[in-house]
Amino acid sequence: MIRGLAQRRNLAIDLRVLQYGVTRPALEQILEEGQGWDIVHFSGHGLQAHLILEKNDGTADEVPSEELLKLLKPTRGRLKWVTLSACLSAAATVEETLLWLGLEPRRAEAVIEAERAAGEKALPALARILVRDLDCAVLAMRYPVGDAFAIDLAEELYQGVLEKKQALPRALQLALPKALRGGSSPESVATPVLFGRQAVDLTIEAPEGRAEALGTGLAYFGERPGEHFVGRVGVLSQASVALAPFSQHTGVLFHGMAGGGKTACAVELAFHYEHLQRFKHFVWYRAPQEGHEIAGALAAFATAWETQLSDESLRALPLLAAVSAETARFEAYLPRLTEFLRKHSILLVLDNLESLLRPNGEWRDERWAKVVAAMLNHDGQSRVLLTSRIRPAPPNERLLELPVHSLSLDESALLARQLPNLGGLLRDERHRGLVKRALEVVQGHPKLIEFAEKQATSAEALERHLGRATAAWTAGEGRLAAFFA
Repeated sequence: MIRGLAQRRNLAIDLRVLQYGVTRPALEQILEEGQGWDIVHFSGHGLQAHLILEKNDGTADEVPSEELLKLLKPTRGRLKWVTLSACLSAAATVEETLLWLGLEPRRAEAVIEAERAAGEKALPALARILVRDLDCAVLAMRYPVGDAFAIDLAEELYQGVLEKKQALPRALQLALPKALRGGSSPESVATPVLFGRQAVDLTIEAPEGRAEALGTGLAYFGERPGEHFVGRVGVLSQASVALAPFSQHTGVLFHGMAGGGKTACAVELAFHYEHLQRFKHFVWYRAPQEGHEIAGALAAFATAWETQLSDESLRALPLLAAVSAETARFEAYLPRLTEFLRKHSILLVLDNLESLLRPNGEWRDERWAKVVAAMLNHDGQSRVLLTSRIRPAPPNERLLELPVHSLSLDESALLARQLPNLGGLLRDERHRGLVKRALEVVQGHPKLIEFAEKQATSAEALERHLGRATAAWTAGEGRLAAFFA
């Protein structure tokens, strides 16, 4: 919404979104850029006097208020407004969904309520500390809220301030009733609270923008990631660390079963980096499907390289000519490719590589092994994302290998809850058993969940589909028991 506003009104708005690998160093690096930031919006979970960020492995990092202040101080000279938005704990949402499915919650209800109670006190306390030390306006939530309310409120609020030129209190006053139309809980009306003298009449005036140089960007990456992307936080956080400027890795391999989400992870990560100014150029290549001819695969990759690198100086590296040349000339070209990637900041995504590999991981065309090695063996800023059901051999120490498995039961339940058809059935007490049966059949497989969603246009349609699936299912009871254990 904000990027669209900047384009429509020709406004110079620099927006960064950190979603994966939101570690203290990653946040610190962005907060120290330039002359600081006008607005910082935190959307996540909070405890008493803490905000929850991430560690390198994707696990929670509780950041106390004094540490948060240290992170935000580089923006103090310019910072005007901080939003602290605490959504309902994902764990609590999982617990509720499992109860809908007739499954026993994994934690006592008292523990969930204690966490919610702690969240009610956390963000207002943090807000007062930020107002005291940074002298900025703070919008905080008195109570945890649902995703829909948080999304609608933020959209209406930023439109009011940035597009309609409203002062912050008036924008909040007008945004709140609109956000409540989505059926939020009654307490939501008393949830957002403004703190600080700066909030009384704060306005934000975005300057006019400048024409940007046009490039291909992610034009060749196909569709953007789906609206319902659940789980994979640990995997994507680890991948983000590998993609950092001074990482010991120059590439990431997503490997695992067919349809498990390897390509979705690579595409999600690429679009995540689109506006972070980490990479200047992006290249996408998808290998042929298994069973198809691969003789021209390397030439097709070279063509994609030369087409998608938008700058004339970048196209000056004739990869297509090199892969079409005799062996000696091809070998002589590879050091140039390595040096080129060392000097530039390019993110390459090579998808579906299992068709280029033998079952033991060896490359069917030895030239691929040499090209991939050349793209990995440098100490520069470029990075490579690979996806494959088969792990290439031999392993490369510069390549971080990350397995992508089925979604867990918790993730499967959350995904079903978000999807229009399955979610609609899940909210109807009469059909929850039907959704549970669907989750038993799909076993956390993302593509099968997507297929079940298409079949769930009505309870009767899903019932017929599950009947056919159950009839075809053989010797699956052990796997089902293990999944639900």
